[in-house]
Amino acid sequence: MGKATIFAGAAFALILQAASADAADCTPKLLSALPLIAEPDGRYAVDVAINGATHRLLLATTSAHSAFFQAFIEGAGLHQHELPERKNFYVLESKAVGIAVADSLSIAGNTANNVQALVIKTAYAPDEQVVGTLGADLLASFDVDIDFKGARVNLYAANPCEGKPVYWSKAYSDLAFDGDTGFAVPMTLDGKTLAVRIDTLIPHSQMRMDIANEYFGLTETSPGIVQAGVDDTNHLPIYRYPFGALAADGVAIAKPAIALEGYADAEHCDGKRHSDFGPVPGTHRFHTCHNGGDMSLGMLDLKPTHMYIAYRARRVYLSVASN
Repeated sequence: MGKATIFAGAAFALILQAASADAADCTPKLLSALPLIAEPDGRYAVDVAINGATHRLLLATTSAHSAFFQAFIEGAGLHQHELPERKNFYVLESKAVGIAVADSLSIAGNTANNVQALVIKTAYAPDEQVVGTLGADLLASFDVDIDFKGARVNLYAANPCEGKPVYWSKAYSDLAFDGDTGFAVPMTLDGKTLAVRIDTLIPHSQMRMDIANEYFGLTETSPGIVQAGVDDTNHLPIYRYPFGALAADGVAIAKPAIALEGYADAEHCDGKRHSDFGPVPGTHRFHTCHNGGDMSLGMLDLKPTHMYIAYRARRVYLSVASN
């Protein structure tokens, strides 16, 4: 399962030149719309302009930081700077090696200047036009309305109001997300309430086997468990189990295809501060484990949904298409 990298105080906040909704007027204000591009591996991308040239970025709505591939910044002549000391960030399972700055980045006519993004060595084999990822640091300047079935992204003026902006369906979930734990929202999986990270950057939904053991008592030999392969990055076994439904507020994703990774008896992160031995014998140090939620909901299960993310109101509105 991918590493969650939500760090308080990270110096990558980007401000797009988009109008914010008036605090006294909660009517959604559509700024622009753009096509959603389906990639061969199940991910989605959008076209943007970087320093005036059209490129493609993978949609990463709940990733804290946008990123550029190192080959792209070298070809585009962008300068790479060092990361802040002792900061580790991961995108697409790749550790960031620096920061790059673009003079400008435009999304459907909305432009930001002096845009900072992480630099990762990963390339994206399915589509050579993809040069990086578009994360919440940029997208949070808007309310983002994503119609996966209609292959469209609508950008609305950022709205802090708690009014419900759902215009496309009478049946939907209204979910509060916690940005400090990887944009996780509360949902129930077969009756158990979990913190679910909605992650448009991963093709398949994921859960660690130790979490599945904690909530459902599952082990590698439980009835219904089938081994489905080995993770290429962590070299851990991957299992499948026939879960019934992932639901919230009466809206359900039936038979979610969740990859269970690792071992049932593995130690898992609980999101709390822990003490371990320091670099000098007899000393201790404290660290906080960032667990990013109990599971991640990936694109295979998100594909039949319509999702509206109100970043400033810290809410996600989600509906599932009937066909």
